[in-house]
Amino acid sequence: MENNQLTLFIAITAVAILIQAGVLVAIYLSIARVEKDTRGVRKKIDERIDPILSNLQEITENARTLTLDAQRQMEKFDKLSDDVTDRLRAQVLRLDTLLSQAIDQIESAGSNVRENVSGPMRKAAAVLQGVKAALATLNLRRTRRGGSETEEELFI
Repeated sequence: MENNQLTLFIAITAVAILIQAGVLVAIYLSIARVEKDTRGVRKKIDERIDPILSNLQEITENARTLTLDAQRQMEKFDKLSDDVTDRLRAQVLRLDTLLSQAIDQIESAGSNVRENVSGPMRKAAAVLQGVKAALATLNLRRTRRGGSETEEELFI
């Protein structure tokens, strides 16, 4: 009996090993099929992603180029605006100097006119006042001698 049991045990063990081997072969075949399917999917993804990636790379390079061009243009604009600002500042200072000189000359001319015209005008006015007074005095003397003029005629 012991021999039968040992044989039965060996037979059961052999069947179990065969079942395990079958399961392992089935697992291996399943994994191989999944790997094959995965390779196909990966190939399809690569075929679709490669153009997208190359387009993305081209877009990135174009963006870098445009960014560099824009940066260069901004630098040129900054230099140009600085130059214009400096020139404008110099012209404003020059204009300020010219206007200051013109105002000083106008003030000087006004002072000269005042001194050269108003002094003689006062003198001329004083002379005219003196002539008027002399004529009035002569006229008054003449009327007193004649005596025929009335006070109303003398009132001017």
